[in-house]
Amino acid sequence: MQGRISVEGFAASASPDLTRLSVRAANTITALADALPSTPSAAGMFTLKNVTSGSYVVTVPPISNLAASVSPAAPWQNAYVKSIRIGSIDVLENGMRLLSPPTTPLEIVISGRGGSLRGIVRESNRTTLPNATVVLVPEETSRHRKDLFRSAIADASGSYHIEGLAPGNYKLFAWEDVESQMWHDPAFMRVFEDLGKPIAVAEGSSQTVDLSGISPLDR
Repeated sequence: MQGRISVEGFAASASPDLTRLSVRAANTITALADALPSTPSAAGMFTLKNVTSGSYVVTVPPISNLAASVSPAAPWQNAYVKSIRIGSIDVLENGMRLLSPPTTPLEIVISGRGGSLRGIVRESNRTTLPNATVVLVPEETSRHRKDLFRSAIADASGSYHIEGLAPGNYKLFAWEDVESQMWHDPAFMRVFEDLGKPIAVAEGSSQTVDLSGISPLDR
């Protein structure tokens, strides 16, 4: 399966090296059917091999790193995957479902103008809360998009920083103690939904948002 990555919103002095990216297509049923990861050329061209019929989630590590809260290295630290399309199909929104070999290439656009958030997490007595888990959760209609979730661990001073955010509406949470990835569980989120702080992220925006930590006693 042929494809191409293009970029926008990067400074002329920070021309990104596309060969440091990877394109992956993970089968939604079994890892045995995953496509082989592909490294783009300097011009952004790539080929996904071992692609069979089925449904896939396409990611572009290290930008769309869904498991870790560590930001990628420069110049990708504030980048996000703006679009992935096959012809008229929005792969980010609908996934990639193949019934036969595609006749059009996979087109990926990376923007260097992601939004960013920073702030301080505090306890109810206003003392700072180190090691809190800060999670940005998309609005409910977009929670099937795992690529939109972002998380960070507050440092020893209670400060957090999240960048590379796609534009959209979110809620921001800070838990004193939470099991990793629990924010993907709809039942868990229903318990804490009203404790999130609504956030609107615009392309290239930078916001400072302080938070109160959510303790187990809050629910």
